[in-house]
Amino acid sequence: MKYLIDTNIVIEFLHNNEQIIQKIYDIGIDNCCMSEISLCELYYGVYNIEGTKYFVQEMNRLNTALEKFHILENKGNAELYGKIKARLKRIGQRVDEFDILIGSLAAANGLIVVTDNEKHFICMPDVKCENWLER
Repeated sequence: MKYLIDTNIVIEFLHNNEQIIQKIYDIGIDNCCMSEISLCELYYGVYNIEGTKYFVQEMNRLNTALEKFHILENKGNAELYGKIKARLKRIGQRVDEFDILIGSLAAANGLIVVTDNEKHFICMPDVKCENWLER
């Protein structure tokens, strides 16, 4: 199995959540990738705290993610994105644009989305997801 790690799970990894770190290493970090969309979200999070005492620390953590995870480019999923978004609109299901992009990227590449926001993905056709956080 190959996995697309959602932004919230990458954040848990970078903040040393032992459960997530262990799961990623058990599966094999080479079987896990991150989307270009998540990378954008992570950069936003870091630059949102620019000028604070945490900025350098968080930028260093982000650079760690860049070293650890393969970044999957957002290509080859445009048609599937349109299909998923249209279906969600027809059934009245509102989902964040970035989550639709991440879901369509996962489906187009045969990946399982790993997220703590399962409700954002389970309504998308052909998108499989798992939650590795037991709360």
